[in-house]
Amino acid sequence: MNQKLENQIISVAYGDANIWQKIKIMFLAKKNKDVAKLLSEYSKTAESVKKLTVNFPDGILENLNVQPSKTKPVKSSMAPAFSFILNRPVLSAATVTAVLVIVLVLLFSGRSQNNYGYTEAQIKLADKQVKQTLALVSNVFNETERTLEKDVFVNKVGRPLSQSVEIVNNLFNGGSRNEKLN
Repeated sequence: MNQKLENQIISVAYGDANIWQKIKIMFLAKKNKDVAKLLSEYSKTAESVKKLTVNFPDGILENLNVQPSKTKPVKSSMAPAFSFILNRPVLSAATVTAVLVIVLVLLFSGRSQNNYGYTEAQIKLADKQVKQTLALVSNVFNETERTLEKDVFVNKVGRPLSQSVEIVNNLFNGGSRNEKLN
């Protein structure tokens, strides 16, 4: 069992995992006895940790220079609205859909104008420069192709290959034997 799986089991046992991890671990626990045993052990430990309460004697926190938090959590005025929307699936889906439609409308409404600030002369000049560049690239490719076909393939590959084939044929056919070794 790898460390990642064990961490997921611990998260499920302590209630920190998301719904998909919980489902995954529950299915694994039904199929694998080791996973089930580990999940059971960690769940029991989690329960005992939750039941654990620590009562510090008076003055111990002051001696340790640790002060309990005296601040109250700040509540947002939007929290009830978000809670109302998120706790109702239909309303939540409708809100998400509305937000997506608004975002898409805003994104695509600016693209329909095609006004990028270029003049007609600048566009024609850019088109001409692109054509010239492509012509140069085409010439370079054609020259490279000719060099490969005539020089590299014929002289550097073809001749040595032809010589090698001739030597192998002579050896197998019992051709002329050269008594000199270079």
